[in-house]
Amino acid sequence: GVELAETHKDGATMRLRVEEKHLNVAGVVHGGVTFALADSSIGYAIHSVVRRRSTTAEMKINYLRPVVGGVMRSRSRILRQGRALVVAKAEVSCDGTMVAEALATFALLD
Repeated sequence: GVELAETHKDGATMRLRVEEKHLNVAGVVHGGVTFALADSSIGYAIHSVVRRRSTTAEMKINYLRPVVGGVMRSRSRILRQGRALVVAKAEVSCDGTMVAEALATFALLD
């Protein structure tokens, strides 16, 4: 259900409409769903801005608030591009409220 919402000169925004299948047994969005949304927005940013194939080498996420429904958005920004690695961050929000922040290192493949 992840869709491209917008591209930016320094990144991308992806969105996901929360459905029941995204919820864990506690009734909130599973952390893996939030992680995947952030990872996808960073990967798309590298694809569209850096224009090279890449893969996640390392990623850290801080969950700030639980999500029970609505539309989640992940706005990614490329912070630094080197010859072999890209460092980027993603801010994940739901209906305008920040719910998570991720920092990632991607390895460039080509």
